[in-house]
Amino acid sequence: MRDFWLSVRNFANEPGPRGRQRVIAFPMWADSFDARLFQKVLQHINDCSEVCEYLGESMLVAGRHPSTKPHEDEPVAVPCPMILLKSFQARELTEYEKEYGEPDPFAALPSEAMDGIAAMTASDDDIMTQTRSWVEAIICKMKVCPFSSTADIAGIPAGGVSYPLTHASTGEEVYEQFWRQVLELQATDERTLSTVLLITPRFAMFSAGGFDQFADSLNEALTSLRLEDQVQLVFFHPGYTFRDGKDRLGVDDGAANFARRSPYPMINLLRTPQVRKAQKGVPTGSVYTTNERNLEVVGSVELQQMLEAKDWAGVFEHKYASHEENTWK
Repeated sequence: MRDFWLSVRNFANEPGPRGRQRVIAFPMWADSFDARLFQKVLQHINDCSEVCEYLGESMLVAGRHPSTKPHEDEPVAVPCPMILLKSFQARELTEYEKEYGEPDPFAALPSEAMDGIAAMTASDDDIMTQTRSWVEAIICKMKVCPFSSTADIAGIPAGGVSYPLTHASTGEEVYEQFWRQVLELQATDERTLSTVLLITPRFAMFSAGGFDQFADSLNEALTSLRLEDQVQLVFFHPGYTFRDGKDRLGVDDGAANFARRSPYPMINLLRTPQVRKAQKGVPTGSVYTTNERNLEVVGSVELQQMLEAKDWAGVFEHKYASHEENTWK
């Protein structure tokens, strides 16, 4: 999947005439990649087009599998799974793209988002510092995740945490970066790398709904591509709201939502075996209940002020004692 999205991104940004094509062949899948799973891959790609800039807008995708009966105009079966990309609309590069060689991160923003544009121009160092500060305060200190010891240590068994930061601003680019991190997680020992927080400050920063739709496409992919036994995902966004409404809002006007309200959009990649091991010790429902109570101690108003200022020092000033072992103290 990483290679596919890389090809899509490169193909989309190449100037050329309408109708140009590119074929992506997967020879390593010839014997082991069955037709049904290949169709699920194509369905996932089609679902992803809902949040992409080029796919479905100026680019068509079609697939061919060795087991598929050839068309009349294609008498020879393909030797391995192949995906065809075809440009159906001539696209001229914008002045920004001509100068910088990448999509304009401001082009698709609604006018009301311009007040928060400073978030997209923050330096990488600032973004990283603010993100780690949030993890230390909300995730670790308030024990939103009871299995995160520090911003650098988490999971069972305890392992490292990585914070890859991408400047990707289109769905195609973020999908590529996501699958790159899936491969990295699978290729690294769990005690070296337990979990990944992929930070995407230029993607859907001002659209919680758009980011939510993107999250759905990835969760569905893990199921359809048979990866849910290896990787699980948690999503964070500055405007995150739990879907089950008032049942998860708590008594303090939604303070519980701040368990997922991070300074920038983020995708948390978790190892499924570690998640299941953790759930045996502390049930998910217990974690939710504890989170709601702890966040209500600080309150949604103060938590929102911290989020806007990107300063969570106030969390360390609150003290709260409880009989629950995994409660913030």
